[in-house]
Amino acid sequence: MAQNKESMNINKLLNSINPFKKRKRVISLNYFSERVGAIAAQYADEIILTREDPWTESEEQIFSDLEQGLPPLNLPLGKGEKIGYDYLVLALGAGADYFGIPGLPEYACTLKSLNDAEEIRKKVEEFLKRAKSQQTDTERTDKFEIVVGGAGPTGVEVVAELAHLFRSVARKRWAITMVEALPRVLSMFPNEFSQYAHTRLEKLGVKLMLDTCIKRVEFCPSPPPSPTQRTRAELGAGQAQGEGDQRLDGVEVVLAPRPLREGEQEKDLVCDFLPEHEKRMQSDMLIWTGGVRANPLFAECGMAVDRKGRLEVDEHLQVKGMEHVFAIGDNALLVDPQTKQPVSATAQAALLEGKIVASNI
Repeated sequence: MAQNKESMNINKLLNSINPFKKRKRVISLNYFSERVGAIAAQYADEIILTREDPWTESEEQIFSDLEQGLPPLNLPLGKGEKIGYDYLVLALGAGADYFGIPGLPEYACTLKSLNDAEEIRKKVEEFLKRAKSQQTDTERTDKFEIVVGGAGPTGVEVVAELAHLFRSVARKRWAITMVEALPRVLSMFPNEFSQYAHTRLEKLGVKLMLDTCIKRVEFCPSPPPSPTQRTRAELGAGQAQGEGDQRLDGVEVVLAPRPLREGEQEKDLVCDFLPEHEKRMQSDMLIWTGGVRANPLFAECGMAVDRKGRLEVDEHLQVKGMEHVFAIGDNALLVDPQTKQPVSATAQAALLEGKIVASNI
């Protein structure tokens, strides 16, 4: 119902501001095109949703043409076919930005796909199953340690949801630590929002480590169960050997205070282990939400991108220097004219950008 209402509102808006009557054909290059199509189909006479892998030679040819400032009139497909279009919308999504941190790509979970979410869910469910099966304090030998890197919107939402999920489990059985390189959480929002989120997360049991960077990540295999643990597991009714007692394989996260900026002194940092200058944490699960990087296809094709691989767009979300070519979401470097800062890479911003592009087209 909400989506129908939203579509009606968008349709009313665009009908009032879009006087063009000529036929329009819109091509969307997007992994998840259903939502794009639901909006765009209302304003275009024909909508083509590509379902091909965005790493095809066909799409590379498109960007080769765009690089030369020649907006193509046709979209080549994998079998040599071409589809004519008037506008091209680039929405190829993004991947995680690991900032060159050793071990992070190999051992951290991310939240960029359904498979990522299922992997996290599997580990959480394994812990909850063990917690439920261990009835007495003498049986409760392990503690589920979670480290989340990055205190932006995604990281804050993840730790809050995990803390709520563990409400029925004693606090001494789990620990959630959020690591953030900046001095406050949700740094892209006003300070009062950050303070509220900070206080709320601490009440939920989340430990915040600010002005702190992840230096490297190393694999840390779980120790074998003790003879006492094996005996309990073997004697448990219907329980396989070691079930419910062994810890999951984890990682060791090496932390360090963030580098000082010009004019800063070490005492200015809120990092809580400054004297040691390095801290090691054992973690059963490391979740990385510390940054995103646009689809690398743009850079590989020689297009002008920023450090995060984004295409610079104007206030209409049109790629600068490329007529009839738009970019939205994680692919667009859109600067807020008031703050002079890039618009945050959030789902809410991407949805609004999609509506703007639909309106402009």
